[in-house]
Formats: sequence, structure tokens, C-alpha cells
Amino acid sequence: MAFENADFITHQNYLKFMVSETNNLQLKINRKLTEKISTTEKLDKKLRLFNLTWENLKAEFEIIKIYPEYASVCLSWLPVKTYYLIFNLSLILFYLKDSNIEAFNYTHSHIHEQLKNQLKSNDLEFSNPVFNQVVSFRETVSWPKYKNENIKQFDNTEPTKLKHLIIRKLFHYSKDDFKRIKKIKRMTVEDTKIFNDKTMNLAEFFYWYRIKANYRDMEFIQRELGDQFLVEYYNNYLKLTLNYIQCLKKTINNLSVTRLGKEII
Repeated sequence: MAFENADFITHQNYLKFMVSETNNLQLKINRKLTEKISTTEKLDKKLRLFNLTWENLKAEFEIIKIYPEYASVCLSWLPVKTYYLIFNLSLILFYLKDSNIEAFNYTHSHIHEQLKNQLKSNDLEFSNPVFNQVVSFRETVSWPKYKNENIKQFDNTEPTKLKHLIIRKLFHYSKDDFKRIKKIKRMTVEDTKIFNDKTMNLAEFFYWYRIKANYRDMEFIQRELGDQFLVEYYNNYLKLTLNYIQCLKKTINNLSVTRLGKEII
């Protein structure tokens, strides 16, 4: 890979790190739940949406195995599809966990705030501590600068560096979105104060890459890179998604056995 493809190498390294950190990831609930609840039409609808989207991705994956050039067509939509898989599972998780039908009305931002709040209160806990950390933008200012670390050959022996780089990148996307929503080019002093207190968790990776795909395009993905690199990127993103989905599915099925008397996914 040539140096001029530094942006692509950066994102590929981020994906490799995230795949590594989510391998065998588990999410547990740190309180005993015994109350039974009933299934609802909204739950059934979210399950259908999850299954339909997942079947679509599996079919897409099979096509790419036969026609690698198809990866360049699919990559711009991949973060959007995978995010909605995770979003719908998250709604189901919070409905079952908190026995609250209003969970199905949660917005994207509310889902993230719920997760971060429950991680901070230790109500929820990931098996990998890196996913339990909730970091404010203000904290990132004091982190060391890592010159060219993002384009070095992937090496997970120093995970703190890559974690810091990814969190900073996600905050960068968040700041762009903050300015887009407020329709401003420069942030005022008051805007900066507000943004400094914003928090981030690595699980938000999927959301901010979905926003990037929706509003900024995946400009680092170029057809000229070659099919093999695009397929590798696609496979890494799908593997990351599968790792995280498996984590959520296990927790949801454990919950549904308690709440509904059966596994649902």
C-alpha cells in the first residue's frame, strides 16, 4: 500500500483493533432480574427488522465472495446497515432489561446515553474493560500525540494508543456533526464549553461511522485501491459487527429466557 492511501490504512487499522477488542466480547447485567413480561408487537417488529437486515448482509457477503469488485459498491452502505442491526438489538436489550415499552421509542442519542449511564453505574458491564470506559472530550486534550501511529502496520501490543486514536477520531466526527446540526462553521466559547463535556464510549464506533457514511461519504475508500483491499476492509467491518452482535444476542437471549421464557434470537 502506498503512503498516499494513509486515510485508508488508518481506518483499516482502526477496524483491526476493534475486531481484536471485540473477540469473545460479553455483556453482563449486574443485578438479578426475575419479573416476567409479555411479548409485544413492537418487539416482534424489531426482531423482523433485525432478521431481514442480517439476511440482506449475508446475501451481500456471498456475492462479494464470487464477485470481489462488488465490495466497492457495498462499502458506503455497510456502516449504515450494520448500525441499524445494532440499534434494533439495543432497543430490544433495553426493553427486556428495564421492562420498559418506551425503550422502543429511544432515539439514537438516547440509546448511547443509556448505555454510558448504565456502564458508569455498573448496571451493565462488558467483559473487556476498554468498552466500559466513558471519556469526556475534555479528558482527551491531555492524551499524548501519536505521530504516524495510525498508519503503521497494525500491532495490538499497544492498545492504549489505538484506543486513544479511535476515540479522538470519533470525537472529530461528533464535532463535525455538532457544527452541522447548529449550522455553524466555527464554535463559540459557549459551544466549546458544551462540547468539552460531551462523552464517548467505544461502542459508539458504529454510530459515528454510520453518520460518516450518511453525511460525509466514505472518501477514503477509492476504487483504485484494488478489490483485495476493499474486500479486506469489508470483511473486517463485517467481522467487527458480527462480534458485537453476538455479544448483544447472548445477553438478549439470557434476558428473554428470564422475561419471556424462551430465547428470541
